[in-house]
Amino acid sequence: MKELVLLFVLLFIAAACEQKPKHYFVLCQNIDGNGWRLIDFKKDKNGYITSCTYQSPDTKRVKVHSCDKNGCY
Repeated sequence: MKELVLLFVLLFIAAACEQKPKHYFVLCQNIDGNGWRLIDFKKDKNGYITSCTYQSPDTKRVKVHSCDKNGCY
């Protein structure tokens, strides 16, 4: 029985240590909470969304939300 429990623990640890980047998830919304409209997004080579580009309601400004291995900004 101990061997079976140990096996499950090792499998759980192996699954948790999957090789994903430290920061890989960016949530892009069609329109953010301030009314800015999504105009573009980028994915990395693995298909993870890494940035969202928004345009202001007056269409004069653009902002980018992005994440990389150092964090999100």
